[in-house]
Amino acid sequence: MLNLTSLQFKNFNYQNFGQFNSNYNQNNYLHSAKTDTFSKSQNNLKNPVNFTSKEEIVTEYRPWGYFTVLEEQDSYKVKKIVVNPHHRLSLQLHNHRDENWVLVKGKAILRCDDDSREYTKGESITILRGQLHRIENTSDEEAVIVEIQNGEYLGEDDIVRFEDDYSRA
Repeated sequence: MLNLTSLQFKNFNYQNFGQFNSNYNQNNYLHSAKTDTFSKSQNNLKNPVNFTSKEEIVTEYRPWGYFTVLEEQDSYKVKKIVVNPHHRLSLQLHNHRDENWVLVKGKAILRCDDDSREYTKGESITILRGQLHRIENTSDEEAVIVEIQNGEYLGEDDIVRFEDDYSRA
């Protein structure tokens, strides 16, 4: 059972909120990370929602498209990456994390070291720390990738760029 007496999300203070399991099951409240509000649920859910201290959904825009952090914990992060048509990410590597990519929409050229090929929906690739990698969308539609990062440090500054179409290398 999760006790939220000292947990905070953004500006909402959960002091005296009590035992979450009992309040959730009795009152059926849902939390919106987007608006940081609670609302009365229309569902009669039996299992509690497991909130984390990093529940806020974050989207960051880049010249090639954008990514949304779906979940983040100490040792892993899950992102949705959207690459705009005819754009690509920098050729890069990471020193502190591994990445697993699953293409969930469209098609893209995924490069890992010297292996580069077109991937389609449902295919995946594993990038180990220290391996050069890049995502390139050569199609006329968005490419969407779910990325799972694992490692001791998951910051956006753990990037060593070798080539970049947007002068960031």
